[in-house]
Amino acid sequence: MTNLPFDEVIDRCIDNISAGRRTVAECVDAYPEHRAELEPLLEAAFAVHALPRIPERTPDPRRRAALMAQIRATPQQSRSRVARPRLGDVLGLSGLRLSMARLATTFVPAAAVAGAAVFAILLVLGRGTSTASASTLTVFAGTVEVESGGTWTAAADGAALAEGTRLRTTADGRAMLTFVDGSTATLEPDTEIVLERVRVNGVRQITIDQRTGRLWNDVVPNGRRGAAYAVRAPDAVAQALGTVFETTVENGTTVTTADGLVQVRAGDRSVRVPAGELVRARAQRIAERLGVTPEAELTVDAPFVASLIARDGQATGARPDGVVFRQLAGVTTTDPARGPQQINLLRAEPGEYTLLLRRFAEGEGAVVIRTATGDVRIPVEAGGRDQQVVLRVRLVDGAPQFEVVNRAELAAQLRAEQERIIESKRTQQAIAVAKARAEAEQARREAEREKRDAEQAERARRKAEARRGKAEAEGRPTA
Repeated sequence: MTNLPFDEVIDRCIDNISAGRRTVAECVDAYPEHRAELEPLLEAAFAVHALPRIPERTPDPRRRAALMAQIRATPQQSRSRVARPRLGDVLGLSGLRLSMARLATTFVPAAAVAGAAVFAILLVLGRGTSTASASTLTVFAGTVEVESGGTWTAAADGAALAEGTRLRTTADGRAMLTFVDGSTATLEPDTEIVLERVRVNGVRQITIDQRTGRLWNDVVPNGRRGAAYAVRAPDAVAQALGTVFETTVENGTTVTTADGLVQVRAGDRSVRVPAGELVRARAQRIAERLGVTPEAELTVDAPFVASLIARDGQATGARPDGVVFRQLAGVTTTDPARGPQQINLLRAEPGEYTLLLRRFAEGEGAVVIRTATGDVRIPVEAGGRDQQVVLRVRLVDGAPQFEVVNRAELAAQLRAEQERIIESKRTQQAIAVAKARAEAEQARREAEREKRDAEQAERARRKAEARRGKAEAEGRPTA
C-alpha cells in the first residue's frame, strides 16, 4: 500500500512495463489502492499495444503542407509576451490526464489505428472523481416511496437520492440504486432502507441501514485506503470487499455471498464469507454458516453475450460494448471478456424470462442451462443472428425446471435497444476497454490482410522474374 498520487503511479507503471520489469498484472497488484482505476486503463492500453506493428508510410507532402499551414494559422501559434505554458496546459491535460496521454503514446504503436481507443481512455479517466453525494433511483415495478417529515410519498423514476434518504418498496415494488462509482443496490418488494452515508468524492464511503426485506448489492472493487461499502442490518453488519452479495432481514439477518468476499460482524464476532456461502445472525450473534449451490447454471459456449431479463425489466448479463450488470436479484454473471460467460441463479423464481443473445463473432455453439431436474440445450447455428429466447421457469418438487417457450431472431428495434443501465464511471470504463479491444482486433485483421497482400504481390513478382529469366535463357523476347 502506497500513498502515491494516481498520476505518479501511472508514470511508474509506464516505466516498469516498458522496461520489462513488470507485467500489467504485477503493476495492478503493486498498487491495490488504485486497482479500480488502474486495471481497466492498463487493460485497454495493453490490448492496443498487442497489435502487430504496421509499417509506417511516408506522408503525402501536399497533405502535410496543408496541415502545417492550418497549424500556423491557429491563434495558439501566434507569438505571445507571456511565459510559455506547460505541455499539459497546452494540451488541456494536467496531472492525471497528461499521464494518460503518456500511457497512450507509450503503448499504442500506431495513432491512426488506436486513436478512438486513446480518446475513450482520456474521456473516461480524465473526468476526475465526482463530487456528487447522491444515488440514482431506477423504478422497475410497483411503487417506491421516500419519507419526509413522517410522510411517505411516491418517488419518481430517475430521482437523485441524497445521503439520509429513507426509502421503501411496496409489496409489488422493485427498484435499484446506482451510486456514482457504479455500485448498485437492488431492492426487492417490502424492503426498507436508509442511505446512512453516501460519499463518493475521492474515497468511497457508502453505508446502507437496512430495516426490512431483501437487498442485492453489486459493489465495484475499490482498493483505496479507507474505502467502504457496508450494509447495516438489525443483527449484523456486512462489509463488502469488492463483491456481489445479498442481505435479507427476516427472522434475523442473512448474508449470502455470490461473488468475491464479505466481512460479516455480529456482536463481538467477525467472519469472512466467500462466494458460495451464507451466514445467519440472530440477536447480534452468528447462528449458522452454510454452503450455497446455485439452483441453475446457464453457460454460453458460443460467440454471444447473454442477458437474462425478468418481466419487470430487471436484468443480469453483458452487452457487446463491454458493460456487465447484475441488477436481477439472486442472479450473477461472469465477464464474457474473460472466457465463456456463465450466469448463475442462486434462486430461480417461477415465471417467464427473456434470454437475449447478442452475437460478437462468427461461429456456432450452444447455450446450456443446468438444473437438478435436467439440462436444457439451446443450439446456436454458425450463420445465425442475435436471438431472443423466452424461457418459462416452474418449480417441480421445489426445484426449478426450464422450458423454451419461444425463440426468434431479435427484432431490429430490439437489436438497437440497450438494457436500462444507469451511466456510471464503471460503465464508461468498461466501454473504453471494449472499444480498445475491438479496435485491436480490427487492426490485427487489417495488418494480416496487408501482410497477405504483400506476400501475394511478392509471389507474383518472383514468378514474373522467373518467367523473364527463363525467356532470356531461351533467347525469347521479354516484355
